[in-house]
Amino acid sequence: MGDKVPAAPCWFCLSNVDVEKHLVVSVGDLCYAAMPKGPLVEDHVMVLTIGHIQSLVAASDEIRNEVEKFKNAFTLAADKVGARVFLKAGWYPLVRELTHAKVGDK
Repeated sequence: MGDKVPAAPCWFCLSNVDVEKHLVVSVGDLCYAAMPKGPLVEDHVMVLTIGHIQSLVAASDEIRNEVEKFKNAFTLAADKVGARVFLKAGWYPLVRELTHAKVGDK
């Protein structure tokens, strides 16, 4: 997977003793979903890889498939309550690939 250990402690590493576990929504085999400390919008959720990767483009098929499962699950949950999901993938230096999902009103 090409895991690289960041130079400084990573806010998002589940193995970090300071990780805010109360923000974790769900943990998969290779990825997990968490609420951000400072959400951009109400119901902001991040899907993050457990291992450090440069971007989703550099991710293995297994990681991309698991990210898709998370995205599909959030989309289905939003559909059930008549909400919409906005998905955005972005790369943040020294952090990892983050996929943002916003579940909000119609």
